Amino acid sequence: MTRHDDEAANRPSLLPGVGGPAVGLTLAILHLSLVAALGLTGLMTAARSLEAWPARLSGSVTLAATASGIESADAAAARAAEILGRTPGVARAEILEPAPGDGLAARIMGAPGGDAPEATDIELAPPTPRLLKVVFAPGAALTAPRVTAILAGSGLPVAVDDHGVWSGPLERGAFLALAAAAVILFGLLLGVWGLVAMSARRSVARHGERIGLLIHLGATEPTLIRPFRRGLVLSTVLGVALGVVVAAGAAAILVWSPQVAIVLAERVPDMPAMAGVDLLGALLWPLVGAPVGALAAAVATKAALRRMS
Repeated sequence: MTRHDDEAANRPSLLPGVGGPAVGLTLAILHLSLVAALGLTGLMTAARSLEAWPARLSGSVTLAATASGIESADAAAARAAEILGRTPGVARAEILEPAPGDGLAARIMGAPGGDAPEATDIELAPPTPRLLKVVFAPGAALTAPRVTAILAGSGLPVAVDDHGVWSGPLERGAFLALAAAAVILFGLLLGVWGLVAMSARRSVARHGERIGLLIHLGATEPTLIRPFRRGLVLSTVLGVALGVVVAAGAAAILVWSPQVAIVLAERVPDMPAMAGVDLLGALLWPLVGAPVGALAAAVATKAALRRMS
């Protein structure tokens, strides 16, 4: 450390009490960051599920058959495949092997919840619908509503997805989910900006008398801004970091605790399983939350000081 640095370190602060993290702002940013990090982690989980659907749920249309009355979901799917197999214009009707996320896909497609068959014992969870991939023959005049009507006429109510960008429930749901996530993330960033700006205004106002004296004595704007900005940035970074740590810890419990995973699967059977890689979603929040807080600190502090000068 040079002699100049020693002198700067020993120099009394122009604004005593300014420059350290504020507890209130830190806690407020922590709560916002917890929500944001958990949301981004859940978005990563959903994205993994959605990524597998286009390749698996291919074909002209995808159907979801559910259990009803004395007929299981497997039996309903087999009967649907048999009916469509002899329907003119259908090249192939294939029952897909069960996979994680089928229940969620069927629910988004609008499949009914399904009742456990009467002849079986009571089940702990509603039976998962079975999905079918249906491929139309070239030049066939079949449509998704027509396929639904054919099966409904045989007493088989099914949900259908025609894989249109907007007409397909899965594709439309994915777009709406992404749009909703973007809006929520933008709202949380606005929340960070608003909290930091409000804290900056209050902090400057609280030291208004001393700031006025310093301005009268010739203190420059950068000199006055620096300690306020430092404290606001420290509060933002600390709040963001703590929120991400808490969110990652909660998500880790869902990933690596079998007991919690079992309870969650029973309560939300269609929820995609979370994996360790999804925790990376929480790490995206500091990349946007901290810079927004730092920018808000600089802009709001400068605006508050200029209103006083």
